[in-house]
Amino acid sequence: MADDRNDSEEKRLVFAVAGGGNVTYETVEDLLLNWVGEREMKAYLPADRTTTSAAVCHVADWLMEIDEPYDAIVTPTPGRKGEGIAEDAETHHETDDAAAKIISILGQAKADGDEAVLLLAWGEDPATAPDAITGQLLDAALAAEITVLDLTMGLEDLGYAEEVPEGEEPPNEEDAEEDAPAEPEVTGELTETEVELAADPEAEAAERMARIKTKYEKVRELVDKAEGIKPADEAQATLPPAVEPQETVPDLATVLAFVYQRLDCEDRANAANQMQPHYSRPLTRAVKHHLRTLVEDAAVAVEKVREAKREVQEALQQPAEGAPRRRGKPRDIAADVVVVLHDPAKRTVRLLERPGRPRKGETREEMSRAAYEALSADYGVDD
Repeated sequence: MADDRNDSEEKRLVFAVAGGGNVTYETVEDLLLNWVGEREMKAYLPADRTTTSAAVCHVADWLMEIDEPYDAIVTPTPGRKGEGIAEDAETHHETDDAAAKIISILGQAKADGDEAVLLLAWGEDPATAPDAITGQLLDAALAAEITVLDLTMGLEDLGYAEEVPEGEEPPNEEDAEEDAPAEPEVTGELTETEVELAADPEAEAAERMARIKTKYEKVRELVDKAEGIKPADEAQATLPPAVEPQETVPDLATVLAFVYQRLDCEDRANAANQMQPHYSRPLTRAVKHHLRTLVEDAAVAVEKVREAKREVQEALQQPAEGAPRRRGKPRDIAADVVVVLHDPAKRTVRLLERPGRPRKGETREEMSRAAYEALSADYGVDD
């Protein structure tokens, strides 16, 4: 039962996607990659003419990229985008109302103890968003106490604006400024420490250098600790470098694959956490390009080796010149299926050797060669 789940066990993530707000694939990819993490998840995407938006298609593309299956909520009118969603889905849930089915599935998941979330592309432009379906989904989800996150605003919680009780006026910006704590007054007078340093510029410079030196020594100490390196004296510095043990080094393609994976993951995580563009994307694309080139060249080389091996095997199987040919058992062709043109009225039957129009009264039939030969013998037809 869902109530018997261990509280320490992480809940499964069940989410659906909808909304007509404007959002790019890169934004969807960065947000979901950081939000989902390593959790077990289940996604539901609508395949409906009015509900399948660009955001739904972006999420479907992301799920296909990470090889994660999803279920489709299919209506009788899926539309062009909805047909693509349904075609790639693992399971179909037929319904006449996609919005109601989304709320029903998420409500059941929440009752089963899963973390149910509705991802809505709400939109930032109040003049164009939300559309009718997006607004209906928000109302229904909040009524069912389902978490709603905005794909267009960094997965912020969506909810209703706080209503002002009758008889009270909404707070304005002027009142908020009056209630804010007063900033310290700037008098232009120096503190005692500032007066002492201003009187002696050399002392000020020396104190600044002392602070910099202290920070440098702390950083250097931490680096030495992390690397396990002790400071070398002059005698150690003159010694030749020690010969490092030989380690098994992976091939170039494997190394590039690890480098690309590490750079790509760090770049995506930083971009999602700081809501900034991918600064390392040109580098990761270059590494990915060379990695793909190496893999394709290796695949071509392997195929050439296999082809050469096949040619050698075929040459070995061919009999040498002058050697007696071995005759094997003839193949039984009686069961082979042949296409014939049959005219029962005229008692004629013949093989269809090439495409063409049949004669008057003939019909195209398929039968075994044994049946064709028996019928020809019966009709007295010579091959």
